[in-house]
Amino acid sequence: MEQTFEVQPCGVKYICDTCGEGELLPNGKNDWSAEQKPFEHECTECGQKKMFSEKYPLVRYKNVDE
Repeated sequence: MEQTFEVQPCGVKYICDTCGEGELLPNGKNDWSAEQKPFEHECTECGQKKMFSEKYPLVRYKNVDE
């Protein structure tokens, strides 16, 4: 049986682990041979690169009833 519930959207961004200031954003260089982390992101401040399985920023949903 299906049930509905109320959700709230939440924006999620990834702050650079190296400099702690810049935001990691997709740079368009995707590695489709990588099974779990195909999306390369680059820091807007220091240029650090990191691979993720999702593209940041993204939207996640929280259950309002919890």
